[in-house]
Amino acid sequence: MRNTVTIDISRPLRLLQLSDLHLGLRYDQKYRRLTEKLVRDAIEGTKPDIIVITGDLAWCPETVLIYSDFCALMDSYNIPWCFCFGNHDRDYVKDPRALELVLENSATCLYHNSDESVFGYGNYFIRLVDGEGKLVHLLYFFDNAWPHRYDGLSGYTCGSLDHNRWFRRSYAELSRDRTDFNVWAFVHIPLPEFENAWNEGGCVGSKNGKNACARINTGLFCTLAENKHVKGIFCGHDHGTNYMGEHLGVKVIFGRTTGFNQSKLGITTTPCGARVCDISPDGSFFTFFFMEDGTLRNANDEPIQ
Repeated sequence: MRNTVTIDISRPLRLLQLSDLHLGLRYDQKYRRLTEKLVRDAIEGTKPDIIVITGDLAWCPETVLIYSDFCALMDSYNIPWCFCFGNHDRDYVKDPRALELVLENSATCLYHNSDESVFGYGNYFIRLVDGEGKLVHLLYFFDNAWPHRYDGLSGYTCGSLDHNRWFRRSYAELSRDRTDFNVWAFVHIPLPEFENAWNEGGCVGSKNGKNACARINTGLFCTLAENKHVKGIFCGHDHGTNYMGEHLGVKVIFGRTTGFNQSKLGITTTPCGARVCDISPDGSFFTFFFMEDGTLRNANDEPIQ
């Protein structure tokens, strides 16, 4: 089944988060080579059980080709990986279904569209089960980077009320027989409450100074937070921001920017990397960064063994 992965619960699950790779062709070849090397080094250096990309994999007119090449790279490692769209992934693509087809043809990509009636593309969940088929972790992916449909309102894309209804409906079905599992959510655009977590203090990591959270609050964070099994929400998008904090009992987790073209985009260059998370069956959580130079750093960017 495309939405089910069996994991070893005798040790923590290792999740590798890549974000904002912004792969391109032509003048971006240098950045592409560096970024793909970091991806390979991070996979080989951390040996993850599952890989998640939180959006903006590509940003160029040749997006379909970039997707195809990247899927081939990922398939070479035979590690299951998941993906949610970013706001730039579909800039040059008239029909996102062309990208979906590439992802669905990958031997290791778990991307699919659970319910096509829900706003956006690729709203789906992945079941991580033990050897006996018992659900341990449930990963939810939301497309909150597709242009919103709220007339007269501007700002970053924000998702839709559809996401709240879909989560409640699908969770009710999945938890019919048991509820002793953890839920982790993934989006590209940080939800407005991520800023609350920063302002409340206690966050570990850095912030790039601008607020790139969604400007329209569709209530997704509260929908997730009211469910006691939701442990954390991962995002990307805000280059140079890599903090982790907590709001209403839910972890808010920014991925480290993995792509090397930040300077081209007019953004202050920060060291690129990938977030690594070791997640135990009971939901306990340890995270660190794999950096572009091959070193490991903790949440405060301090070197670790």
